[in-house]
Amino acid sequence: MGDRVRVDIPDETRPDHKHHGKNGELIAIIPTGEGEHEALTRCRVELDTGGTVDVGPQDLRPPI
Repeated sequence: MGDRVRVDIPDETRPDHKHHGKNGELIAIIPTGEGEHEALTRCRVELDTGGTVDVGPQDLRPPI
């Protein structure tokens, strides 16, 4: 936690696409189901623009 990240959701049909390209800080890893499977994990990001968003680990990249 504490890593700088960029939200990468290029698919315009996904509701969280509005956060695509925004940078922030990873503040929490949230297990959403049984086990350690990556698809069952959400990452909470505090955005530089204000607010937080919960996305999957596959939606995060290093900041530009």
